[in-house]
Amino acid sequence: MQGNASLDENDTALFYDIYLALLEYTNKKYKIVKGLKKIYHRSHLEPEKMTKIRNFLFEHRNIIDDFIKKNPFQFDEEKLALIKDFKYAVKGMGIIIKYEADYTVISMQDDNFYAILGLTTNIDEVIPNEQLPYPVQITLLPWRNKIIYDGLLESYAIQVGKNMKKIFQYIMLAVVTIVMASCTSDIEETTATTGKNNVQ
Repeated sequence: MQGNASLDENDTALFYDIYLALLEYTNKKYKIVKGLKKIYHRSHLEPEKMTKIRNFLFEHRNIIDDFIKKNPFQFDEEKLALIKDFKYAVKGMGIIIKYEADYTVISMQDDNFYAILGLTTNIDEVIPNEQLPYPVQITLLPWRNKIIYDGLLESYAIQVGKNMKKIFQYIMLAVVTIVMASCTSDIEETTATTGKNNVQ
């Protein structure tokens, strides 16, 4: 069972404050989900709708530059700096490999392993340990020298057999370091399998 593998309450509130503002700006400008006018400071948002907007945003990352330039919510420099880092998100299919007390290990399509945090809860409360390894569609975001995900997970109807689980266990033993500090573009971490990689 994980211990402290998620953001604290203040950081979580700050994340949702700026992230939902960014999603609202994106949807208002590009009409991804028609009829949805309010996202910022709104509760009970439908994950399917948020996922559509999120996907569009990270397929068009110049939206982030536009948001920062116009600053429609009058955010201070600290918040704008956090939003700017979202440009370096790692998005795609990943496989949740292992739970540690303070983080979750996930393998992404860029051939890197990441140690990520949950938001309001530890990720093992969302996906039980006995279901690992677990394939997901996920977006990883840099957050104050940590890596989080945005709270939106899309699962795949794929069953991982016993042999495949053993393979992942061997891979985990081979990994020397895990990208933990940040997933911004200047990170260069070494893994046993891929050597140095810049996250694009």
